[in-house]
Amino acid sequence: MRIFLSTLLGACLFFSSACQEEKAGPPRKFISFKLDSVIYLSENPAGILTVPNTTDNNPDNDYPTLLITGTSNRGDQIAFSLVSPTNILQPGFYESTQGNSMTITFNGGLSVIGASENTGIFALQILNVNGNVVEGTFTGILSDLYGSATPRVVSNGSFRAVYKQL
Repeated sequence: MRIFLSTLLGACLFFSSACQEEKAGPPRKFISFKLDSVIYLSENPAGILTVPNTTDNNPDNDYPTLLITGTSNRGDQIAFSLVSPTNILQPGFYESTQGNSMTITFNGGLSVIGASENTGIFALQILNVNGNVVEGTFTGILSDLYGSATPRVVSNGSFRAVYKQL
């Protein structure tokens, strides 16, 4: 009888622990993309949202600007700069023709590729803004900012970052 009760108690403990839900931690923060055929990953990127300043005569700071930066698994610096066309950061499409940009700095600055209004092509879609967490996808064709190399293709880009407001 003692063996039966021990077995029954063990089975109850086993099944009750298997049915418990795991507590989810905070969402993972990352930048991930393919550059040509190489996958890049940056864990825990930082974001800074600069609020608009409509009290001065400078029209360049009348809209919120989000800067997301990260360091790739290869040690390269990745940066996005987004200017919202409205007074709040919201889901939508952001293209390099609208003042938005992406840069990747390799080898401590020996090589820099990017896209902005004047060079390359960059398109980012913000899918969700929840509190101070922003997530989305991006693609682009980044040009060598020193002008010596051929353009590079960014595909399958996605990100989730926590930003601080200044």
